[in-house]
Amino acid sequence: MAAWPLQRMWSHPVVVREQGRERVVPDAELPSLAPATLLRRPLPPALADALLEELLAESKTSWKPSAWMVYGQRRTTPRASGVYWLDEAKEARSSPQASRPIGVPSVALREAARLLQSLVEGLRPGASWTPSLVLGNRYEGGADCVGWHSDFLNVLGPRPVIVGLSLGATRPFRLRRVAHEEPNTASTSARTVSIPMPHNSAVVMWDDCQEEWQHAVLKQADSSVGRHPVA
Repeated sequence: MAAWPLQRMWSHPVVVREQGRERVVPDAELPSLAPATLLRRPLPPALADALLEELLAESKTSWKPSAWMVYGQRRTTPRASGVYWLDEAKEARSSPQASRPIGVPSVALREAARLLQSLVEGLRPGASWTPSLVLGNRYEGGADCVGWHSDFLNVLGPRPVIVGLSLGATRPFRLRRVAHEEPNTASTSARTVSIPMPHNSAVVMWDDCQEEWQHAVLKQADSSVGRHPVA
């Protein structure tokens, strides 16, 4: 009798959609489908809870939507954002981000960054990644979102490793490939990966993710947002 190892399926599993079909996959299969790794409960629970309370309070008083002008009309992003620099040297070389408030990183935020750095280094021994910038987004409800995009920031340099940490309510984090495929090869351009991100979860986007993939937190009905006691 053949035997297969059992793989744990979490209550918020990763879902892959391609060729019109959806399938649930274990976390361990994600890196073979997209240049990303999902981390469940990367922070000690007390630290994750304290950081949520801290950032939620700051987001309500100092974070704000980014704004820009289109044909003389002022537009704003459907979310509030704030920036925290962890690397003072890179902050000094960065361009001013007037539309994004800059906060002072707390002890809890720096500790979370240190722990995530250690986890990333453990996943890829020898990889050199040091968190330098924190961009916080607060999604007030299902209508708050960020559309499909890649992160190209000069201050981060080419092919950056980016870690997204989720605190509070559960929203799906989506990835889709946008690179051009070679003729007569199996295409993954129609593949979309949906990664539910409950409180205290993180997704690592590896160095080729921004080059060939886009990511998004799309609009959804308020009733479908996975609620959290605090946020």
